[in-house]
Amino acid sequence: MLVLLPPSEGKTAPTSGAPLDLSSLSLGGLTDARAEVLASLADVSARPDALELLKAPAGAADEVAAQQDIHGLPTARADEIFTGVLFDRAGLASMSDEAKARAEAEILVMSAAFGALSLSDRIPAYRLGASASLPGLPTIGAYWRPHLSRELDARVDGELVVDCRSGGYRSMWKVPPTAELVSVSAVTVRDGKRSVVSHDAKYFRGLLVGHLMRRPAPSPTSGASLVEAAHELVGSVRYAAVPGRGGKPRTTWTLTGVTMEPAPRPGAAKELTLVLTQEP
Repeated sequence: MLVLLPPSEGKTAPTSGAPLDLSSLSLGGLTDARAEVLASLADVSARPDALELLKAPAGAADEVAAQQDIHGLPTARADEIFTGVLFDRAGLASMSDEAKARAEAEILVMSAAFGALSLSDRIPAYRLGASASLPGLPTIGAYWRPHLSRELDARVDGELVVDCRSGGYRSMWKVPPTAELVSVSAVTVRDGKRSVVSHDAKYFRGLLVGHLMRRPAPSPTSGASLVEAAHELVGSVRYAAVPGRGGKPRTTWTLTGVTMEPAPRPGAAKELTLVLTQEP
């Protein structure tokens, strides 16, 4: 099994740690491509229009400026750098040694700056998303697709690939049809009608990923065994979404079911759907 995650937009910048060493990262076939992207990122970060090109908020000005010396910034493990709802709920940085070893072997985080990363790779915090523009290079997705294809296609031949990526990061690598591809989504059902859950779905994707890494049973090897693993969570999870104004939760969700939709066409993804019930 291989689980694909998007990076988090927000990242925890380490205050100490060794500088970046590209040769130490996993997927060594990406080293030259990583160097090219980082060189362009450093150049862009020195420009007056850097925030616009990188689509970063004004509050990230200092982070962007620091990227002019991207190779000199302190590094930490990727599972300590990436934060946000999905990573926090998965609890990847706080797993037992056994679960962490499984996660390091079975999870890849897509990265606009590095292509793809293992959780144990030591990287600096950075500001570069899949929708950003780097002068002189193709779009992020177009740039990384051939590099990731050469590095990953053979690895997933005959394997189960669980795709938790968001749209922009899906464009970076098209999983080959030789793998069994399953994407993960969440819906709520009301009066017999399904509605897609967007932001809060990150919580439940993180829940599923953390469960897959921690459960004592062997990792799923097919869509059917993935459904069985996901069913172990049904009825045991309630989630109060991010508080709105006044500090009251916007929504409380309960995981009440799991379904698997077949692939709509050959080579496309099956869809594992987490069915949520919205409480009043």
